[in-house]
Amino acid sequence: MRPAYVRLAHWLFRHRRAVVIAWPLALLLCLPAARRAPDFLQAGSGQLPGADSAEVETALARDFDHPFTHSLAITFDSATARIDAPEFRAALADFASALRTSPAVARVVVPDEQVAAQFRAADGHSVAVLLGLKAGRFDEAEAAVPVVRAAVRAAWPAARFPEWSVRVTGRSAINYDLGVFNARDSQRAELRALPLSLIVLVFVFGSLGAAALPLALGVASTTAALAAVPALASFTPLNILYQNVVTLLGLALGIDYSLFLVNRYQEQRAAGDDRESALATTLATTGFAITCSGLTVLIGLAGLLLTPLFELRSVGLGGLVVVALSVALSLTLLPALLVTCDRWLGSPRWLALRIAPAQSQTRWEKWTAFVLRRPIAALLVGLAGLLALSAPLLKLHPGFPDRPWLPTTMESTEGFAVLQKMGVSQEAMPFLMIVRATDGGELLPRHLDGLIALSDELWEDGRANRIFGPADLAPMVPRFLVREFYRDFERHFAEKPELAAMILSRDRRSALVQIVLHDDATYGATQEYSRWLRERRVPGLTLAVGGHWPGALDFDAVLLRAYPIAFGAVIAATFAVLAFAFRSLLVPVKALVLNALSVSAAFGAMVAVFQWGWGAAWLGLDGPTGAVPLVIPIMVFCLTFGLSMDYEVMILARVREEFLRSPDGDASVRRGLVATGRIISGAAAIMVVVFGAFALAGVVVVKMFGFGLAVAVAVDALVVRALMVPAAMKLAGRWNWWPGLRGAPAPKAE
Repeated sequence: MRPAYVRLAHWLFRHRRAVVIAWPLALLLCLPAARRAPDFLQAGSGQLPGADSAEVETALARDFDHPFTHSLAITFDSATARIDAPEFRAALADFASALRTSPAVARVVVPDEQVAAQFRAADGHSVAVLLGLKAGRFDEAEAAVPVVRAAVRAAWPAARFPEWSVRVTGRSAINYDLGVFNARDSQRAELRALPLSLIVLVFVFGSLGAAALPLALGVASTTAALAAVPALASFTPLNILYQNVVTLLGLALGIDYSLFLVNRYQEQRAAGDDRESALATTLATTGFAITCSGLTVLIGLAGLLLTPLFELRSVGLGGLVVVALSVALSLTLLPALLVTCDRWLGSPRWLALRIAPAQSQTRWEKWTAFVLRRPIAALLVGLAGLLALSAPLLKLHPGFPDRPWLPTTMESTEGFAVLQKMGVSQEAMPFLMIVRATDGGELLPRHLDGLIALSDELWEDGRANRIFGPADLAPMVPRFLVREFYRDFERHFAEKPELAAMILSRDRRSALVQIVLHDDATYGATQEYSRWLRERRVPGLTLAVGGHWPGALDFDAVLLRAYPIAFGAVIAATFAVLAFAFRSLLVPVKALVLNALSVSAAFGAMVAVFQWGWGAAWLGLDGPTGAVPLVIPIMVFCLTFGLSMDYEVMILARVREEFLRSPDGDASVRRGLVATGRIISGAAAIMVVVFGAFALAGVVVVKMFGFGLAVAVAVDALVVRALMVPAAMKLAGRWNWWPGLRGAPAPKAE
């Protein structure tokens, strides 16, 4: 018995009423903050330290007065009405004038034949008004979206023009809408998961009373973790994935840990222990196992904190908070509830008689005996299945889908579809090149020849649809007059201050070149063009390339550098925790190998379903994505590694307990698996239900995340824990516990 856990049990028994009152009261106080959590989360990507794209973003905010550094597009689309109708043109002019008074708007451009003409559809049924925002950072631009939309609703006479659909879109609008959509999607997933989880719990316990406690703990840990968002956001930016991982892990682990504790407490009570003794044994055994399990999950999540990407750090931070809360609630509130509600745990009696857990234990005893008689065959069958599932991983194509993958019901997505129909969607994601003199001096007109040579090279390449920069001032200044323009450029810029702000920094030492590709450019083409741009060299000039597409390239590069660090740290730390917990070297080695196989099987299934489209329709997809974002494997690895260890710890803790009681290898494995098999299968079913609810989410990245975790847990429970772990322990015998049990007595013949 572990003295610290026994002392905790006695303290909780004596102060159970105070604990039962204090925790719910604290959670009730957390509710307002939890409801406001989505307001503090961001959907976009953070800056990438040291990357060209980050340098460009910083320079634009620091050195330039460019009115469209952060911009939005307001699309007007109609099947019947035309943009050249006099009444529409007049209303559009009044609309633009009204928007210019908005505190969030820096500049408004209504396209005509000379200005931004590409934003007027050739068929005359669509037009996009461009807005420059008063925002220096992406989070400020996102915050401006609802302000702009309110201004649009107030300024546009929708009653007079019901045939026109008006939508606000752009990069900032998509990020804002994604945050709102994701918050609602998480709530929908939670509502899908809760009733199904309750059904599984009722079948595991045969009791509504016992089933209600784990469900309550899962909701409590999720609520508390979301309530921490406002405080955490004051120290570090948080991505919307924080809410996904908190809801996902809070329900899954909160329910799982409670499941193990409730089961062990009921087991001790059935054996004749009084409430206090049953609680002491429960915490000293299962409570300690939950602590070790929580540590392994925390280690996996901590691997995400080692990456410089704020999306992954948000996932890691959210996971750390919710797992710590799940463990704390399981070791304090739940034990107090168990002894307080002891008499109701088996109610209603009629249900307990209909659903008999003993039958499940008998099936597990037969299954374990079957595996232990054929350990080599069991290992080979399990290995073959895992390798077959892992095979598609060899064909992994990292990247983002070329086809639409954002939720189609968002206003910004609908507006972006209008831009695509007009053939100008790439205008919302231009390549941004900042050009400086290598010696740090003034750029123009001294380096005009170099800028013209750079422009000629960009046009000759053929992939650019539009270029705007110091050497490409059309339509304001035709190309053949550019040299003449710069002979007296100070006067010309004084006459056209808006032109100067569009291309030059305030100190005239930097220039901005904007490059827009043709609208049919694929994701792969944009990445290749990003690399090609960064290879350009102009004597006397320094080039830095940023923007959406180069930022995506930098994101993947930073992610790839983080992979070995995160993977190595998680594996090493997990090995150390398991070796310490079980005083064994072989146990952590086996666990790491088997976990790696579970994770690779999950990756292979993701490639087959999402990239290839096998069964994608079952998840609400209308076809294959053709690619899997690189951010998904590292998130699934870090979470799956910890979650898989959850079951490993629970099984091994019980097997080790049985081995210490009677050191017979086969008998301890059989007794340990029989005691935990029903609970672990129920826990795995709950996790699959929770993760599966997120696999039906509207955001493809969240869908991949939930699916990968669901497959990993299902494979781990059905193949690894039920088949390969008992077989491996049978073959290893007493070596399982070397060197920790060198003084244990020799096994006795049964």
